[in-house]
Amino acid sequence: MSLTYRMVDVDVRIDAPASVMELLGRSYRRFPTVAAPAGDHAVVQVDEGPSATAIFVNGQPYKTVSPEAGGGAVMVEMANAVIGAVAARSNAVIFHAAALERDGDALLLAAPTFCGKTLLATHLIARGWRMISDEYAFVDPLAHHVTPFPKLVYLRWSSLPMVPRSYRRAIERSPWHRVAESGDIVFTAADPADGYSESVWSDGGFLSHLLLFSWARQERAEIERCDAWSVIPETNALVWQPPNFLDGLSRLARSLRDVVVGRLMPSTPIETASTIEHWYLRTK
Repeated sequence: MSLTYRMVDVDVRIDAPASVMELLGRSYRRFPTVAAPAGDHAVVQVDEGPSATAIFVNGQPYKTVSPEAGGGAVMVEMANAVIGAVAARSNAVIFHAAALERDGDALLLAAPTFCGKTLLATHLIARGWRMISDEYAFVDPLAHHVTPFPKLVYLRWSSLPMVPRSYRRAIERSPWHRVAESGDIVFTAADPADGYSESVWSDGGFLSHLLLFSWARQERAEIERCDAWSVIPETNALVWQPPNFLDGLSRLARSLRDVVVGRLMPSTPIETASTIEHWYLRTK
């Protein structure tokens, strides 16, 4: 099977067996499809063999997954291959961050993997924030617009007891819930609209606030406001690196112009979400 998706500013053609496309198609159902790629485009291909499943990006080997790893591992590597293919062609500055919108403004929660930014995003959604993207935030460095990347929201299996009750409906309806329960993977993925409504997804927003996570947890959540220029080195570590390093730094600096930046020392998800809301309203 073959489908071409428009992802931000890149066309991605995915060629894969029906079994892979069924689950992957649900994950990417919110991305528009196009009849044929427009000009230069990325190609992600999956070939199932008797001894392994091979994934290719633009004709080059990307990953090989053994049958023992399970179908969930194929889904994980496919998702990684797709984001890599998009990043290689996109004109956006790509932050490793959850992106949420409120009243037209966008907030990025930037942190390395396994810091809890997605769990925190579910608590902000339960308070009325809208989702722009879960794991990667695409920012136009000139217009400061954050463009949606509306794949399913990934949550670690161990985090599920801490998600808001209202979000659990989305998890239970997820096509990935069955895969996660099988033990193949350590996370599940959900569409927030299945727990709320279609309006939970945002069309994007103007980047106004950025929070950098601290690894340290403490009894009470705190946010320390920072000068945007002073955190460029550590922020750059959370940005997808373009081939030209200096050009990447310049584009990042433009993206952060006039953005309110803070360093977040989190505690529990509920208290941390409250702290973020109070800080956001104080600094608007």
